[in-house]
Amino acid sequence: MIHLYLIDVYSVSKHPTSTVTRLEMWQQSAAEHPPCLPASPDDLVVLLVKRVERTLSSRGIELNGMFCNADELMALRADLAANNHPTERFQVRYNPWCRIQIPSTK
Repeated sequence: MIHLYLIDVYSVSKHPTSTVTRLEMWQQSAAEHPPCLPASPDDLVVLLVKRVERTLSSRGIELNGMFCNADELMALRADLAANNHPTERFQVRYNPWCRIQIPSTK
């Protein structure tokens, strides 16, 4: 419910260093320096993802105790091996708010 407080109370209260409300100050500032917003919600997710380094192994890439083993990853691993490149660490980006639920096998 904090969003209700922020919208209905805080934003319309006077800013301590000005005679206008916080909302009016934000609007004036945004008019002078428009915020750069992502084009879509999906673009916002891309900006907010977590980045970690992982090693590509024969089991795939391990993240939070689970392995991702897609055909594209195995093709990349084969290409690296064919060209005598060590299986180096890669930067992996993932959405930490996306939760995968594994169905019960009962």
